[in-house]
Amino acid sequence: MSTIRHNIGDKVIALTNPLNDMCQNRVKGKTYIVVDCVYCTKCGTQSINIGELSIYPESECVCGNISLSGGKYWTDSMYFSNANNIEEALSESIKKEDYELASLLRDTKIN
Repeated sequence: MSTIRHNIGDKVIALTNPLNDMCQNRVKGKTYIVVDCVYCTKCGTQSINIGELSIYPESECVCGNISLSGGKYWTDSMYFSNANNIEEALSESIKKEDYELASLLRDTKIN
């Protein structure tokens, strides 16, 4: 189960780009506002919506559980860092040797 939790209205930074066009559109390193949150009924993982509407009636959790999408795209909250915790995300990206993300986070922190 993912332990990262975001609240509606939080500023978050995307840590990844979407895997494909069935995923919520986001740009790695860009800041978004959390519009809505849901929790998987099977594993408890939190997913967030950053304002993207979906034409797909269902959504799949990282655990494989299928639930109704409610007309929104959902992304596991672990793919976003809270904008107030940039230092933590920066440190984690350096540990993972993701220097591209580290650079984006550093530049976000400066602005």
